[in-house]
Amino acid sequence: MSWSENIAPFGRQVQTNHSPAATVHNGSVWIIWSAPGSNTLFYGSSSFDSLPAQWSGPTQMTDMVDGTTLVCDQAPAICDIGGQLQAVFRVQSHLVHYTYDDVSGKWAKQSWPASPVALSGAYLVEYQGQMFCVFRGDKNYITWAFWTPPEGSTPGSWSSSFVDGDTAGDIPTLFVTLDANNVETLNLLWGAHNSSGTILQKTYNPSLSWHWYQPASPPAPAKEKTGGGVTSSTGNYGSYMAFREHGEQAILVSVYQGGVWHASEHTNQAATGNPAVVAFKDNVYCIFAGTGIPSLLLVSRSTTAIHPSYWMSTLDGTKSIAQYTIPGTHDSAAGTFLAKIGNPFGGSQTQTLDIFHQLLNGVRFIDTRLDLLFGTLQCVHGILPLGIAFSTVLTQIYNFLQLHSTETVVISVKREGSVSDSDFWAEVARVIEPGASYWWNYSTQSSGPGYTGLPTLQETRGSIILLRRSDYPFPFGIPVSSWPDNNPHALVSLPKNSAGIVEQVEFQDQYVADRNNALSYDLHVKKITINNFLQYQISINHTSLLGHDLMFNFSSAASRDVGSDNIGYKPEQLASGDGNEGINDYLLDLFQSSSRPPPGIGSIPGIIPMDFPEYPRNELIAAIYMQNFS
Repeated sequence: MSWSENIAPFGRQVQTNHSPAATVHNGSVWIIWSAPGSNTLFYGSSSFDSLPAQWSGPTQMTDMVDGTTLVCDQAPAICDIGGQLQAVFRVQSHLVHYTYDDVSGKWAKQSWPASPVALSGAYLVEYQGQMFCVFRGDKNYITWAFWTPPEGSTPGSWSSSFVDGDTAGDIPTLFVTLDANNVETLNLLWGAHNSSGTILQKTYNPSLSWHWYQPASPPAPAKEKTGGGVTSSTGNYGSYMAFREHGEQAILVSVYQGGVWHASEHTNQAATGNPAVVAFKDNVYCIFAGTGIPSLLLVSRSTTAIHPSYWMSTLDGTKSIAQYTIPGTHDSAAGTFLAKIGNPFGGSQTQTLDIFHQLLNGVRFIDTRLDLLFGTLQCVHGILPLGIAFSTVLTQIYNFLQLHSTETVVISVKREGSVSDSDFWAEVARVIEPGASYWWNYSTQSSGPGYTGLPTLQETRGSIILLRRSDYPFPFGIPVSSWPDNNPHALVSLPKNSAGIVEQVEFQDQYVADRNNALSYDLHVKKITINNFLQYQISINHTSLLGHDLMFNFSSAASRDVGSDNIGYKPEQLASGDGNEGINDYLLDLFQSSSRPPPGIGSIPGIIPMDFPEYPRNELIAAIYMQNFS
């Protein structure tokens, strides 16, 4: 998912000396900003109904009574409440409030009897029919007030100002979320007033004033830090938070979706001051002052596209993990420096991305082959050590799950080398133990919990599911007692689950191409094998096995030999085609074919482990996980 190149809505000669503000009003995005030097306020709008977008303005903001030009000396705020546009901005250390008249195009000043002192600009949001305003007040304390709109003959009125006990580094922000019962919750976000810049969050309780929920609902963003203030917006597909990277000018955007904040996205832009963010129709827009010459700029991205870092977040989590279509990698750790060095001789490389970046790109199945070398569990590819410890792989997965707690990762562990089963699995247990909280069904007891059945996605969010390719007794995980080698369709029964049902694992893992054949022939054979098993996966959707049958359809293959003749085909040649249609191109066509079943959970149940899944054109991983979305 990518952000657009920046555009200057009103031409690059339009500049702003403070952060702009944006909102949605009358079916358009409205922006207000102040000009450098004069501090004169301007506004403009676009409905984004054409390409390129057509903008009205820039228009000076003028007072309805005396026609004077409005000015502000900090970032302005703008909000629509009840169909009327509102603006709050600072003039000589105090906030003022104006409403917009759509007919005259002028602004009317509203009474604010105890106009508060502000050290920053403000932020506005509508909540339960009132307009809430938050800003950095005296001594940097977060300060807030609310405005009740006029009703009948009763004029609009402001509450007194309330001071919170926390201090902010710059402008705080407000956003509203809806729970499953459509109950609104008002949330406060701000950057800490210290060198850390950590973004913090509170949830509003009308009976208790600003009050910490434990945990906060929704939880505060994990590890996000701002170099200034924070802005936010809520749309049909989630809430969005924009800020400048701590210690940098880069613009970051975090998304609240599926009940949590997700790790920030880089927009590939930099800003002077805080960026504004607004969700409108099926896009989210980020408006900011550029660096150097502070032209007013805009970038956007689709809000309907499913983000690869957290594609599981909005899925129905009540289904068995076996019902989802899950992209994976084969020999997942074989993208290291040592794998690349060994590649010319034995075709050792199967990946280019490390584990963490595979997960960021949407992969949710990790395949590890391990050997105990010099007392440490190391990832290997055949006889070749890959130079990465199992503990390092797990750290990368833990780091990912800490940032994306809606996701589930399945990891396969296979023993290689001559180490005994007992020594091997004892070391696996030792390496896993420090991260025990990340493992589904974790136990250290030899008597349990054992295997209780294939879990649901909801049961495993934020966790790792261990798939053990061994019949060695182990206290948790999914035990696959055997794995017939080089097989186009194999079946292994699992123990009975807690309901007394026998579940099973089925897989296609025919990986040996014939080095005596032409590459085109070996590609043809592997494609038929993949498609045959894919059609079987599709057929499961209409049987009682759906949800009780965990399937793997490996797209990987190779025939490279280590020897004097050094002939055959490397994994990359089969994945890319090496001048032919490669396996990954073929797999992409299968998942994008109009002849496949309508997408939705269970339509193609199972895991698709791949070599070099970023080929072709970085589309394949998304094509697989998008199968889950109707």
